Amino acid sequence: MTKTKRQLEETLAEMGQKMDQLIEEMKEHKQEITEEIEQKIKELKDKMDDISDDSKGFGEKAKERWGDAKPHLDEAAKEIGLAFKMFGKKN
Repeated sequence: MTKTKRQLEETLAEMGQKMDQLIEEMKEHKQEITEEIEQKIKELKDKMDDISDDSKGFGEKAKERWGDAKPHLDEAAKEIGLAFKMFGKKN
C-alpha cells in the first residue's frame, strides 16, 4: 500500500469517527431541545388554561353587571322615548 493511499484511508477513518461523534452529539442535543420545547409547550398550555379560566370569570361578572345595569338602561330608554314624543307634540 502506498503512503498516499494509507494517509487517505487514515483521513477517511478519522472523518468517519468525527462524523459518528457529531451524530451522537446531535442526538444528545436533540433530546435536550425536545425536552425544552415540551416544557415551553406545557407552559403555554397552562397560560392558555389560565386565560380561559379568567375569561369565564369575566363573563360571569359581565352578566352580573348587566343584570344590575339593565333596569336603569330600560328606564333611561323610556325617558328618552317620552322626551322624543313630547318634542314631537310641541312641533
